[in-house]
Amino acid sequence: MTGIPKRCRANAERTPTLTPDEIKAWLPEVRLWTWSGLQGHSLMRSVFVEQGYTEASWIIARALAPLFEREGHYADVTVYRYVSDGWHTSLRLSLTTHVDGPRLTVNDFVMARLIDDVLRTCHGVAPK
Repeated sequence: MTGIPKRCRANAERTPTLTPDEIKAWLPEVRLWTWSGLQGHSLMRSVFVEQGYTEASWIIARALAPLFEREGHYADVTVYRYVSDGWHTSLRLSLTTHVDGPRLTVNDFVMARLIDDVLRTCHGVAPK
């Protein structure tokens, strides 16, 4: 199996579902993501946002949304606020292919890698 491609494939209907062995082979390339969900059909990641809710909203609108539009593949994003020695904010991201799914395809791994690249450039974002 070759490495994760640089861009999403067009036409998700023709993108094959990854086998558990293929998923396991690619997980080290997106090490901040976990393989989870009902019957293993999603990749998930959380990131801590130092500047709070406003910064989290900016990251979604200005950094992630343009990426989703360009690639034609969208993550489910939740802004999560919690109390633990003060208020904290994190983004929870989930990737799955919904066409003929839910299922994991190469496009989910492409997006995981591209999201990681975008988040590395955002000030105040840390892996969680």
